[in-house]
Amino acid sequence: MRIQAFVLKKQPTGEYDQLVTLYTRQAGRIDTVAKSMLRPRSVQALHVDTLSRIECDLVEGRAYPIITGAQEEKSFRVLKNNLVSLAIAYHIAEVVQRMTFDRQHDEYLWSFLVRTFDYLNLHPLEKSQGSATLHAVQAELSSILGYAPNLTQCAHCGKEEESFTAFSPELIGVMCG
Repeated sequence: MRIQAFVLKKQPTGEYDQLVTLYTRQAGRIDTVAKSMLRPRSVQALHVDTLSRIECDLVEGRAYPIITGAQEEKSFRVLKNNLVSLAIAYHIAEVVQRMTFDRQHDEYLWSFLVRTFDYLNLHPLEKSQGSATLHAVQAELSSILGYAPNLTQCAHCGKEEESFTAFSPELIGVMCG
């Protein structure tokens, strides 16, 4: 199966293999195995880099799908050379890796990843821009993942009003009087 994916995380398993967490356009988050990635002359290791967008072939393995071939589509070199952009990109990767379920596809999340990584790659951030950009990214990501607070209607009764009197952390939204 040929898929497009973002490489979220890599960790060694065994002597030469790596467990690679991907967020794919076709199937959502998938943990895969890349065989012989840590060998000194591995060609595949050059293409499967953390925070890169790749196109790869997967075959079913015993426990995890196995990456049999990979081609890097976009490396995001500018993003990786800017510390502020890199920190935001790693934060996004960590949130997606921890807050999504295995093999649950979400086209909005895929579009968010493409758009955000492209933006961070095209617009290197200054240290003073990092906090505002991170908060904007967190707000949009929370909304896509379903964790954003409801600010348009009462979380208790459902009425849509202009003036709310309180915020309820338990109900994750605003409340009317």
